[in-house]
Amino acid sequence: MEDRAPEVILGLPFTEAIDMWGLGCVLSVLFLSCHLLEIGCEYQKIMNILDVLGQPGNHLLDAGTFTNKFFNTNQHLEVSPMEYKKTTGVELQKSERPLNNLDEIVTLPPGVKECIELEDRRALVCLLKGILDSHHNRRITPEKALKHPFITMVHLEEEADSSMS
Repeated sequence: MEDRAPEVILGLPFTEAIDMWGLGCVLSVLFLSCHLLEIGCEYQKIMNILDVLGQPGNHLLDAGTFTNKFFNTNQHLEVSPMEYKKTTGVELQKSERPLNNLDEIVTLPPGVKECIELEDRRALVCLLKGILDSHHNRRITPEKALKHPFITMVHLEEEADSSMS
């Protein structure tokens, strides 16, 4: 349950796109040295996905067989953390999430000023946004990921060329 994709938690059909989700979670751990989306129960996982990545589309929530465990018919979180504890007996952990959104990776830690480092971080954020898209049909494919600037490092070529001159 550690890095479950939203489609698994919500009870939607899933494809190999869940593997890309897992890759995005691993990639973020490698960069941040901690989990982007905290480890915890399914409720906490959904809360973290909402906070960091935004809410999955209403059409996904409508189609999920487990959506009603978390959302009401208006697609809002149905259950408060206190109510969740009452009904499940699971006490939610205090949030230790390192970021509020993926864009914060660019400025984490504060003080990064090197142009090459900032470009690399922007490319990473762009890749993670494609990999961690809550809509599994929009998630970046392995083929496209392999051509992404963060992987090909094309964004670093100009910098390397200018430093050799």
